[in-house]
Amino acid sequence: MAAAVLQPLSQLIEFLNQPGPWFYPFPIFMAFHAARISLVFRARVRGNGVGGQLAWPADLAGFYLFAWGGAVSSHVLLNQTPPQVFSPNPWMAYGSIHILISTFLYLFPSIPVSSQLTELGFWPLMDAATRSGAIAGGVMMVKAHPNPAISNSIFAQILIGALSASGGGLVASTLGVWNPNWSLSTPPVLRPGTGLIPSMDVWSGAIAAAIFGTLTMSHASYAPLSLAMGLHAKPHTTSLGARTIFTVFLTAMYFIRASYMVKAQRAGPRIQKGVLQANKKTQ
Repeated sequence: MAAAVLQPLSQLIEFLNQPGPWFYPFPIFMAFHAARISLVFRARVRGNGVGGQLAWPADLAGFYLFAWGGAVSSHVLLNQTPPQVFSPNPWMAYGSIHILISTFLYLFPSIPVSSQLTELGFWPLMDAATRSGAIAGGVMMVKAHPNPAISNSIFAQILIGALSASGGGLVASTLGVWNPNWSLSTPPVLRPGTGLIPSMDVWSGAIAAAIFGTLTMSHASYAPLSLAMGLHAKPHTTSLGARTIFTVFLTAMYFIRASYMVKAQRAGPRIQKGVLQANKKTQ
């Protein structure tokens, strides 16, 4: 049963790491990640009622921050150079998708777009699969760090894993990049009333990093956990295998979030109707 799920998922992850056709010679996962980020970004802009009021440089810069906030902040925190600095490929790979989607929605403004569209259908699986590379890469970046204080820190591995999974949303929301005028505000996970669902990207990314670390033995501190589970204190699978396993976990979490959002959306009108009826009774 497990093999029937893990093998196709492993093949999907490998496929997403392959370059696309001649007109998109970049890893395929970039296209899916850029498309999801672009749709959410456009939905946030529309939701704020600003329509097309964003200047195109601010629109593109906000999109890039939304897409790369986790990767860039992780590299900066570890005093490493983000790959976006020395290669134009990420700029072209992501920018082309965003421009294509934005142009299409501009030409057909009646087409509905919302953040919830990227939480339904196959998107939770694709979201988990595309984030798996960032989380695993973050853990391995910490492990290979030249500073022993960092490379020997299990906390740094989990922290960077969480940041790699959630940093884009945190940076974009903190700066309000979908507004005409950016401003510094409280990060969304620190705002009053934030529960498990809104903060899921952070804590699920941390758990995924721990799963990856346990299965690959990225730190000696995972040895007692492996022994407690009846396993040997050695790597239990390859990096790809570990990514596949925690991708299952992330997919389940994102499906739960999608179900919660759908349920909340359906409950919204009923709650509003109940409030109106209660108001009538008191009048």
